Amino acid sequence: MALLSASGACGRRNIIRISRYALPIMNITKNLSVNLYGRSLIGIFLMLIGTACGLGGESAAAQISADQTVAIAESDEGFQMQFNAIVRAGCSGETEIQAKQLEQLRLPDAAAWFGQNFDPAEASNLTVRYQQLTLDYGGSVAKTIRNACETDGGEIVVSHANSPAGTKLASGFRLSATRPLAELPLFRFRFALRVHGTDTASWAETFVYDQGLFRFVGSGTRAFWEWEEEAGAHPAVFAIYVMPKAKEGFGSALGRSFNVNSAAKLKFKTDFQKMRLFCGDKEVQPIHPGKVPVMVSVRNRAVKMEDSTYKGVYLYSPDAVNPACGQVKLEIYSSTGGEPTVKAFEEKTVQHVWADFDAFRKAQLAGTQEASAAKP
Repeated sequence: MALLSASGACGRRNIIRISRYALPIMNITKNLSVNLYGRSLIGIFLMLIGTACGLGGESAAAQISADQTVAIAESDEGFQMQFNAIVRAGCSGETEIQAKQLEQLRLPDAAAWFGQNFDPAEASNLTVRYQQLTLDYGGSVAKTIRNACETDGGEIVVSHANSPAGTKLASGFRLSATRPLAELPLFRFRFALRVHGTDTASWAETFVYDQGLFRFVGSGTRAFWEWEEEAGAHPAVFAIYVMPKAKEGFGSALGRSFNVNSAAKLKFKTDFQKMRLFCGDKEVQPIHPGKVPVMVSVRNRAVKMEDSTYKGVYLYSPDAVNPACGQVKLEIYSSTGGEPTVKAFEEKTVQHVWADFDAFRKAQLAGTQEASAAKP
């Protein structure tokens, strides 16, 4: 069921990044653009090409107040009303109202809720994990909505998601033996960002219904207590994305000099091959070095682009970049060979990356203290 749709006619080309638990830090202004992200728990990093404009469309269901105390329906339609109100507030620039609405997506008293629904021996640990899971959940949802608001021809579409089939989980995770004292109804929804009728990004989330509203309890179609990290898994990571830049060819530029109404024809300048991160003189080994294929198909009055490339997605430990490193640099290698592109991080960038994990470290400390205090 469609929640709301974005429409507009501005036509300026933009790269929209949708992220979960992520904050972009910097860009490299050569053939490869780089983004750095601090991420808590399991994040969603999706990239799409779109155009930026305004978001239109609203419904009576979107009139839910941020201070509402009346319970909404425990149904798919009820969730639509709650989420629609959040989208409407974000697209209208009502950030304070939206912030309150986003806070309502979290359990209002996590410790009490887990203490009521789970074995007391597990409740403290689940409370800690929930605090980490929702550390920047509201901010990431707000960013996703803002991107949708600014995407020409975009809409956020929400549909019911089925229970997960099988026992396969992402690498580094396994099914947990933790179970609630009594069966808890779970509500699973699939979200899709659709641009001009085409799904450009999608993800799923799981919710419970508590005190008249829906509350987030897991990325994907499983509640977070249904899985756990395997030995050696990482609850937080520092991610670096490298995306080749697009460039207009000489022929296209020449043609547009004679016809200003013609579209610019773009191609990627190179392909990503690998990268190396250095903390001082020591190379930092990634937790996961990734090389992901990317295909782009854009056709509008301003831009035409039909091309493919590879982007780099490297995950590192949260302390990979820290003030004690001294100099931090990144070497980026393209498929064309030759000398790498070298980017030395500015001191303020290193401080920024380190500061991005402050909330995570505090949440870990607070959770540990809370768990210790709960022990008899």
